[in-house]
Amino acid sequence: MREPSLELANSAAAPSRAVQRVMQGMTRRSGLASAGMMSAAALAACGPSGVPSQEVKPAGTAAPAAAPARRFKVGNSFALSNLSPHDNGYWLTSYGVGQSLYRVTPEDKLVPWIATSIEANGQDGYTIKLNPRAKFHNGKQIDGKAVQAAIQRHLDAGVRDIPSLKGATWEFPDAQTIRIKTSEPDPWLPNYLSLGYMPIFDVAEVPDKIDPATLIGKGFYSGPFRVSAHTTQQLTLDAVADAWDGAPKVPGVDIKFVTDPQARLSALKTGEIDMMLYVPADGVPVVKQTQGLQFKATPSAGRVWVLFNHARPPLNEVAVRQAVSLAIDRKQIADQVMNGAYVNADSMYPSTVPWNVPGLLKTDQTEARKLLDVAGWRAGADGIRVKDGKRLSFEWLHYPQQPDSKPMSEAVQAQLKTVGVEIRLRQTDDINAAFRSMDYDAGVTFNSNQQAGNPMTVLNNYFRSDSPRNWGSWKYPELETLIRRLNVEFDANRRNDMLKQVQEIFRQEVPITFIVGRFWSVAVGADFGSYVPTHDVDHYIVTKDVAASAKK
Repeated sequence: MREPSLELANSAAAPSRAVQRVMQGMTRRSGLASAGMMSAAALAACGPSGVPSQEVKPAGTAAPAAAPARRFKVGNSFALSNLSPHDNGYWLTSYGVGQSLYRVTPEDKLVPWIATSIEANGQDGYTIKLNPRAKFHNGKQIDGKAVQAAIQRHLDAGVRDIPSLKGATWEFPDAQTIRIKTSEPDPWLPNYLSLGYMPIFDVAEVPDKIDPATLIGKGFYSGPFRVSAHTTQQLTLDAVADAWDGAPKVPGVDIKFVTDPQARLSALKTGEIDMMLYVPADGVPVVKQTQGLQFKATPSAGRVWVLFNHARPPLNEVAVRQAVSLAIDRKQIADQVMNGAYVNADSMYPSTVPWNVPGLLKTDQTEARKLLDVAGWRAGADGIRVKDGKRLSFEWLHYPQQPDSKPMSEAVQAQLKTVGVEIRLRQTDDINAAFRSMDYDAGVTFNSNQQAGNPMTVLNNYFRSDSPRNWGSWKYPELETLIRRLNVEFDANRRNDMLKQVQEIFRQEVPITFIVGRFWSVAVGADFGSYVPTHDVDHYIVTKDVAASAKK
């Protein structure tokens, strides 16, 4: 569930600051708009911020009351709609409630979590060994049958499409061993089983078609924190003292849902929250200049995507898509418009993976103009190109939960205008719903090109003709053939070569394009100044190791 947002200002109004910067040399942003939808005072009322203290009085003395235990308070723009493992397993894993079989390191390596090992049996399947200490919050041991039941429920719910598990056979030599004979070769299965989207949970406590509102207090997850309360304003988590892989260092976590970034920043300044997620670029200088606050950023595989609707003109023309991509000055947006809170990424993938192709994305507005000239788009009286009586103009969506999507879009709007392309900006409260409707021209979304070190999740989910998120009606048989071959190729060198071929198709055909690369960034107060943001966008936000900083 997402909270309502402010409507986009009338397009006839004076140019925004982002547009003015693009047109006037991109001077750095300064200052912040006043707080919007929720004030810091309202945020303070969202839920509990501590746990009661206990007073111990030795005989004959009057001991002072102990200080309340320190909870970790986080402000997020995205609200959690329910506790369903299928709807929100991703967020609950991020918050330290759910766990997957493996997890991902900053080097994009898979390491054990609930499972101690996942080993291939040639190309026929895998043997999985579970940690004998692993247990759910209800005390049940996590055995092989529990893992199978959870994964099958995720597949049935459509969380992920893993073809090799359709018709697979499962054997359980003992309680902590699983042998899976896959229905087809699958070199990526360990990566799929490491996704936060598919946490292992006790299906006995979550009957099929259960009302998610009834899940509060149940013990079907296995992480270091357990949900004790959930409202439209806050998720309240309490530490699991006997957590199987170690007790947390804080007694609990309060995730406060606040759409407006200025309200989150105000709450951070006043100490109503300890950490702010999704820091807008406008807020970075303010955080850096405020005593006691810190801005922290870790490079990630994330990119800011531009999705195109290939079923609609003018974006059904490859020359138009190529020109749009070439006209975007990514360095200018990352360094100047966004205050260095993003990176000028010129590739699809991070440099840590062997299939990365640097220099894939380029800025060349002269070449963009030439492409449009050859395609028959001629400059009109107002500079916007025209062909067959139609302007080179289309609508472009952005959304309030990612506040930076608006200034980025405004900057792109100004850059594209210089090559004769007009984009009409519109804010939508639910960007995914807009994409799913397929009633759009183009839109911006924050995404990653790989998940759990696996590029195939994204390629399969977006770029095949039958992909569940092929919201732009993209069709390209050569790319589809490469994706299907990659799904079953075990040889790492051949996989790397094919993934580089995939990127060449992206360069030539531009099924989507990218604006900038993402850091995973947060702003923290002094009490949690030692916090290190995760490398994997939106994953592992809260772990058992989160702790208040030592007082100096």
